[in-house]
Amino acid sequence: MPNILMPIGDATEALDSAMASTELEFGNPMGHYVVGQALIAVGDHTNAQLALELCLQQAPGSTDARLLLADLFENHLGDVQSASAHRHAAKDIENRSEST
Repeated sequence: MPNILMPIGDATEALDSAMASTELEFGNPMGHYVVGQALIAVGDHTNAQLALELCLQQAPGSTDARLLLADLFENHLGDVQSASAHRHAAKDIENRSEST
């Protein structure tokens, strides 16, 4: 999933936009992914985790969300075990898609 809002340079504006998007279309995992990105940018790591986990509930095959969540766990939440689990899951997903 691409980083669509962060280049604007204003993480707060990106967060507001992303939150509005998820209010309009809650079932769109991309919206939750972008909310997670914006929350990381503003330093709200706990809610970023929740947004990314919601993205994964809706799109469990999202390797981008898994890898971003792994980085969040490792670099901001101090949970190396969860980071490793998400990295392994992302690699498994990539391997399955390459073999099909």
